[in-house]
Amino acid sequence: AGYTLAKVFMQGRLNGTTAWVETSQFVWGSSNRMLQINVSNNTVTIFEGSNVLLTTTAVTGKGSSRTPLANGWVEEVMAGPSSAYGPRLISLGIFSDDLNSFSGNIPKIALHGTSNPELMGQYASNGCVRVRNEIITQIASMMPIGSKVVIVG
Repeated sequence: AGYTLAKVFMQGRLNGTTAWVETSQFVWGSSNRMLQINVSNNTVTIFEGSNVLLTTTAVTGKGSSRTPLANGWVEEVMAGPSSAYGPRLISLGIFSDDLNSFSGNIPKIALHGTSNPELMGQYASNGCVRVRNEIITQIASMMPIGSKVVIVG
């Protein structure tokens, strides 16, 4: 009997690693939403197809811990672990290219709120992407798990 394969992005380092999986082994879903992070102008944009649903200013990584240019997906949406992360944190299935660990853990990239909104538009994070707290709550409600994430320069 035949089987069908799909090429998928794999979570882990190096960003952009792909593999082939047998489609019958997975429950598949789809989303027409895409989250684009642009590190050249520090913006976050949500698309539904080609329509822009939201654009906002963000903080991205500083020179020693840049926000990596990579493709990923909305992996998990959770409460911010402390006030520094704002009310919501969205794990993006992307890892830092510059840091080997962050707070003793694997350096995953996330989109989250901030306790320092005055830094919007600057390169000041350890690679994560920060937006205003009222915006991260809105984004968290708009992005289904599995939605495509693209970080461009």
